[in-house]
Amino acid sequence: MTILRRALLQGIAFGLAATTVGLWLQMIGFMQRRMGASVPLMLQTSALEILLAVILALVAAPLLRMRGGRVWHLVALALCWIGLERWVSLDSPLFDQMDLAVPVVATLLSLLGLWLARRWPRLPWALGALLWLGALAAPALYLRFTTPEERALGALPPARADAPDVVLVVLDTVRAGNVSAYGYGRPTAPALDALAREGALFLDATSPSTWSLPSHASLFTGRYPSSHGAHGEHRFLDDR
Repeated sequence: MTILRRALLQGIAFGLAATTVGLWLQMIGFMQRRMGASVPLMLQTSALEILLAVILALVAAPLLRMRGGRVWHLVALALCWIGLERWVSLDSPLFDQMDLAVPVVATLLSLLGLWLARRWPRLPWALGALLWLGALAAPALYLRFTTPEERALGALPPARADAPDVVLVVLDTVRAGNVSAYGYGRPTAPALDALAREGALFLDATSPSTWSLPSHASLFTGRYPSSHGAHGEHRFLDDR
């Protein structure tokens, strides 16, 4: 096996381990917010991280000529990974500490894979693929088993004969100060401008909360967050 081939395989293994660890760590935030998981985005992220690991592995390939070169090669990959995360990091120092878990755990998993490959060459790749696929499926499975069953629309009572047709359009995180109907200099929302000219424009509307989930629950129920209970700890309205 040539040095470049060893570097390529070790880079793929490290990248697969790193992206798998990162995906499982993201489950913590997903379980808190119940939002943000996208399989296409996860696939794209995995591909880019594996590509990055391969590039770093090829650059560090000369280390494989040393005694114990595979170990030193993995250590070099981890150090480069940490350096790049520090260079491009946009998170707070608290999350910077969590970033260390990805290269460290990826290095340990890669070393375990090298040890297993001595006796079962294909086993590390199979286990790595299973862990990665599990990370891709975990958000959907979590939602499947933790989301209350929705009330069937067919069970709802019919609308009154004289009930008006109402269309509710929500633009999340759009400031009134940036909408032309409210005095912004650029024509940012011509459709809203037309609606404002034809109907009623409310100049004083205050959100009952500082973020989206409880604000929308108040929008649909007419209650304050302290009443409807949909906030950071409770993400579903009860039967009341």
